[in-house]
Amino acid sequence: MASRKITDSSDPTGPDRSVTGPGRVHATQALAVILLAAATLSATFAARELRRPRHLRVCADPNNLPFSNDRGEGLENAMARLVARDLGADLDYDWRAQRRGFVRDTLGARTCDVMMGAPTRFERVSTTAPYYRSTYVFVYRKDRGLDVRSFDDPALRRVRVGVQVIGDDYTNTPPAHALSRRGIVGNVVGYTVYGDYAQPDPPARIIDAVAKGDIDVAIAWGPLAGYFAPRQAVPLAVVPVSPPFDSPDLPFVFDISMAVRRGDDGLRRELDGVIQRRRGEIDALLREFGVPRAGVADAAPVPAGPDAEKQVLSVLAEMRAQGRTYLSVPPEDGRALRLLTEAVGAKTVVEIGTSTGYSGLWFCLALQRTGGRLITFEIDPGRAAAARKNFQQAGVAGLATVVEGDAHEKVAALRGPVDVVFIDADKEGYVDYLRKLLPLVRPGGLILAHNVGMVAEYVKEVTANPDLETIIYREGAGLAVTLKKR
Repeated sequence: MASRKITDSSDPTGPDRSVTGPGRVHATQALAVILLAAATLSATFAARELRRPRHLRVCADPNNLPFSNDRGEGLENAMARLVARDLGADLDYDWRAQRRGFVRDTLGARTCDVMMGAPTRFERVSTTAPYYRSTYVFVYRKDRGLDVRSFDDPALRRVRVGVQVIGDDYTNTPPAHALSRRGIVGNVVGYTVYGDYAQPDPPARIIDAVAKGDIDVAIAWGPLAGYFAPRQAVPLAVVPVSPPFDSPDLPFVFDISMAVRRGDDGLRRELDGVIQRRRGEIDALLREFGVPRAGVADAAPVPAGPDAEKQVLSVLAEMRAQGRTYLSVPPEDGRALRLLTEAVGAKTVVEIGTSTGYSGLWFCLALQRTGGRLITFEIDPGRAAAARKNFQQAGVAGLATVVEGDAHEKVAALRGPVDVVFIDADKEGYVDYLRKLLPLVRPGGLILAHNVGMVAEYVKEVTANPDLETIIYREGAGLAVTLKKR
């Protein structure tokens, strides 16, 4: 068979050169030399890249203990060192006072790459999984005979109360909102979260004021109080605010994450890896700095022990045996609620139709393991009171917030993202609940609806929506399970 010929266009005479015979060997050798040279250059470049020192550029406040200062004494300084060590990076800081515009002037201006502490759902940045969850606390001297644990304590109306504020209207932090709602204003003293920056550790002034007797009770962010209270000359009590939510739109408990610029997914994933690998060391730092822990942050939920589960199951059995349920789900549907909630790792569950709390307790069995919360709406005051009592008896009152009133109106105060919605109330209202709550549900979240055999319009609504996928679970009373795809 004749050899195939190719023309070397670089030769103006255009002679034919066979790709067979000795010429092919020479060409192959030349190609091998070229590839070897290219590989050598690539390896040399890669080696140089590996030798190039990496820098972790951290945005931080130089005078903001217990979080950070320019002497490296804060919790977030310690976290930065831990992260840099894990990533094999040199640690650099961009020091700026943490005021309005901080994110714009740091991450936004690309003068640094990571904030070591930010609310997990802070929309202006991309956040990691939380590495702790803390709460607002009451702080008072132990020698004053106080035992304040709730904003409904009558003592708050007669003592001097200090509260952290951002502006000058006393209505811009959760505790300030809670006091204002109750008409507790005249005996309130505001302490700016920024403090007097000319002084060291300006946020500490509100805790100092309790120790000095200038105020009787301070309501402060937990890590701040947990750090400065033990450093006072007199013993101070630090008591978490209870319950952890005043209403669905007013929590006192917040998850805290590290934060990077939006779109910097590579660094965010690296930081998530550090949180997972260094969980034990992070927990030790939080204990060292006295951070009050409210539950467990999303990154590492600690399952409730068998005794806690037995307590809830015991109350569930007792409620059925004593007839303390009212239009509640059957046990098989309750087990489905628990399974689905735990399967999606739910942090926020919204229930429409508390009744006496039977279905809510099934949710709480899952939330004990995921570190989440239940917000449940009940229109009847008597049933709402019974639910609170049952939650208390089961030991899960800290996980469940019961909101009294018409849920069609009350849900307007909710904020997303929501992981699971459960609708089990007025059947004619199912479609309205769906339309109001669906925008709050995260992609991958679930909308559950009970007794759907009685609500054809609801089934039509969820099955006709291309962004939803629905199946009907027929084992109990008919449970529609809807996945929000996008």
